[in-house]
Amino acid sequence: MFVGGQIYYGNRLAKIGVKAEELQLTLTQYEIKQKVEEYFWQIVYLKEQQKTIRIIQEQLSQISKDAGVAVQAGVVHTNDLLKIQLKEKELEAARLKVENGIRMLSLSLRQYTGIKERDFNIIYDSLTMPEHPSIYYVNPEEAVSKRIENKLLSYQVEASKLQTKMEIGKKLPTIAVGSTYMYTDLSNIDNQSGVIFGTLSVPLSDWWGGAHTIKKHKLQEKISQNEYQNTLELLYLQTEQAWNELNESYLQIEIAETAIAAAQENLKTTGDCYQAGTATLSTLLEAQTLLQQAHTQFLEAYTNYYKKRTVYWQLTGR
Repeated sequence: MFVGGQIYYGNRLAKIGVKAEELQLTLTQYEIKQKVEEYFWQIVYLKEQQKTIRIIQEQLSQISKDAGVAVQAGVVHTNDLLKIQLKEKELEAARLKVENGIRMLSLSLRQYTGIKERDFNIIYDSLTMPEHPSIYYVNPEEAVSKRIENKLLSYQVEASKLQTKMEIGKKLPTIAVGSTYMYTDLSNIDNQSGVIFGTLSVPLSDWWGGAHTIKKHKLQEKISQNEYQNTLELLYLQTEQAWNELNESYLQIEIAETAIAAAQENLKTTGDCYQAGTATLSTLLEAQTLLQQAHTQFLEAYTNYYKKRTVYWQLTGR
């Protein structure tokens, strides 16, 4: 039977559907991996914040002891000691907030990954300066050619063309060919006969509507092709933007490192001046706050860099 290639094109269309589903599954896996990475780096950020708060609390505890002795000696006003106690309470509140954040994020990550609590643990190396992003660079055109989204769009264009061919096939004549064979034995006389038959069906009544449907499918082909080209350009721009953001995030780490070094030097100098009586307690507490803020900015820049790296890796087919 010949039905205008409908069976052939239908099988090809079904195979495209299977391939597209497999690619969609891969995309979903990428999304899951990216979400897990986000949870991980959020937990790392809070754990490092926890360390910073602990260090500041230890420093503040020593300052509080010195201030207590100075108050008793009448060298320092009682208000200075109250300022220290207020700062200690602020740090304790921050510590509690961070611990709650770690606990909730860990719970969310366990639920997301299906890992039981007894098997769950976050382990990471010390935060050293990451490698420069230049080692990860991939030409945008090459990256786009490997993108799953690119393949999905190409399947969509191909499917649109096959649908048009199937519609055309519906309007072509249908030819069916068959045969039969008979054998009879009458009075010991063999009688054999065979028949070959065929039918031709021409869908005259649907020519006008069919032509309109075919025209509609051809228009959809052009739309799919245009969407494909436009999306390729957007994928190219997305890759370029991801590369720029990765470089910017690396630069932010370098800036944050410089800020930490400056804040540490400022705290040391202010501490020496405070001990010598040439700097106020308020100035010393402010120097501590600046150092804490510098550490926070570094952690934000550091974790943001690895999030951007994950995005760029996925966009470039890693």
